[in-house]
Amino acid sequence: MQPYSPEAPLGGAAPAPPAQLASDPLVALGRWLAAQNYRFVTVTPETHRRVLQRSGGSSGTSLRDIFGWSCPFAREALPAAVFAWLDAADALAPCGAGYRSRLRCSTIDDRLYLHSAYPTLGEDAVFFGPDTYRFCRFLRQELRDVPAADLRLIVDVGCGSGAGGLTARQALAP
Repeated sequence: MQPYSPEAPLGGAAPAPPAQLASDPLVALGRWLAAQNYRFVTVTPETHRRVLQRSGGSSGTSLRDIFGWSCPFAREALPAAVFAWLDAADALAPCGAGYRSRLRCSTIDDRLYLHSAYPTLGEDAVFFGPDTYRFCRFLRQELRDVPAADLRLIVDVGCGSGAGGLTARQALAP
């Protein structure tokens, strides 16, 4: 059996998650996306806008379309349990005859980060983009030679997605 590709159309290619509603639907979603080998590098808002403009508003048919590019999608594009998790987390927005995810999922290394969907216009939107990747790379480089025992606390408050604090913690792990 060939492994599922996050760029491939979904139509039954992705293994179905458990039918029961998870106690934390976003954790379940993240675990499921990780099991699908989902990867997405978030681009600048202008690049994102251009990519969507070129697509002509076509419906999302892959995990990257739905959770990376914030494309609208038909209800049938996702396994029932994944759709239920999004619904339970209030992460679905009506869009024409279909839906849009209210969140995106980006990756840094092997970590998945859920954050605000494109466009990030709301006052409470969490922007994740090229600066996040640069900041995490900077943290890894700067913390490379710091003994973990020398640090007692990492604070990442009000800094967006929390990717900086998580990357710092990972860089300092023994």
